[in-house]
Amino acid sequence: KRSTQDGKGVTMQMRLFPYTNSQLFSTHYLKTRVKQQLKEWKDDASARAAFKTLVAIYNKEKDSLEGYNEAQLEEHFIRPILKNVLSHFFEVQESIFKTSRQPDYAFFPDDQTRRQALKDKGKKDFYRLAIAVGDAKRMSTPLSRKTRAGMYTIENPSLQIDIYLRQTPPSWGILTDGQYWRLYCEKTSHRLDSYFEVDIFDIISKGDLDSFKYFYCFFHREAFVENETTAMCFLDRVYMGSIEYAKELGEEL
Repeated sequence: KRSTQDGKGVTMQMRLFPYTNSQLFSTHYLKTRVKQQLKEWKDDASARAAFKTLVAIYNKEKDSLEGYNEAQLEEHFIRPILKNVLSHFFEVQESIFKTSRQPDYAFFPDDQTRRQALKDKGKKDFYRLAIAVGDAKRMSTPLSRKTRAGMYTIENPSLQIDIYLRQTPPSWGILTDGQYWRLYCEKTSHRLDSYFEVDIFDIISKGDLDSFKYFYCFFHREAFVENETTAMCFLDRVYMGSIEYAKELGEEL
């Protein structure tokens, strides 16, 4: 990959591929079977409208992104993307029962379920109906190692999301600093280096709908919602499909 500037001081990473697959899915499966087998990939109209919204949010905020603190970045950039691009319903900073841990986001399949969860606020069942947990960091925060900020040590964000996944019912987690968006699966998150990542600045710079779909299809609310018949969500199907495809090819995930 190579670095360029967008003219506003934000570094744009020009990647050869629209994603980084770090030992979570089968790379061969992502390149071939996802486009061929999964109906979610074929909805060009919805993806195109969402891409237009993402670009509008980015263009509005790009002058300020590097200067935002974590709370400002979430308010002005991350949450608008979660709501208006990815159609998520969420609650923020609800403590995990009997721990001091507090994920930034608890994601729910719909607004009715979100409201139902609020009845269990502060109780063990708050996360019972959640479809994912999430955490956000200030832009340019390393997502795979702990860092120091003045006198304070900031815990490895990958370790944080792993702990959240092990202490709550959801199987999937989202970690982002606004530019980089990662998916973690409870089955492999303990390894810390197992994730699927997209760079939305790179996707925006390319203006390519297929590249955007690796963000839209994988991070959209519907990617986490289980099918009532199969009890699997889109991400579950990609994960299981990757395992089966890797066995066929003798590929190690």
